[in-house]
Amino acid sequence: MALLWVNLVACGSLNAAARPTIAPQTLLQQINTNTAPLVLDVRTADEFAAGHVPSAVNIPIQALDERFGELRAIAKSDPIVVYCERGVRANRAKTMLNEAEFGTILHLAGDMQQWRRNDFPVDFPK
Repeated sequence: MALLWVNLVACGSLNAAARPTIAPQTLLQQINTNTAPLVLDVRTADEFAAGHVPSAVNIPIQALDERFGELRAIAKSDPIVVYCERGVRANRAKTMLNEAEFGTILHLAGDMQQWRRNDFPVDFPK
C-alpha cells in the first residue's frame, strides 16, 4: 500500500486539494498485472451492465452505506478505487467511505467517461 501511495505522489496523481486520485492509465496497468486495488463502481446496476472497468464491483451509491459490511469483507484494509460516470457520485462515495474509516480511497480521474475516451477495455456482466 505504501508503494501505491508513493507512486501516486510521484506521478502527480494528487490534486491541489490533496484528494487522492489514480490516473486511468495507472489503474489499467495495475489491472493488467493483477495488482489493482478493489475497484468500486457506484453507478446504478443498469449503468454497470452497460459496461464497466474490468474487475469492478458494483455497489450503487444509494445502497453503499447499507453494504459497508460486505465492502469491508471484500476490501479488508486494501485501497479502494471509486468511480461513477462523471464524478459526482464517486465524490459522495469517497466522502462516505472516508467518514466510515475505510483505508485509502482513491478516485479514478475522469471516471467512466475518461475511461471510455481513452478507449480502454470495458467488461460486461456475465
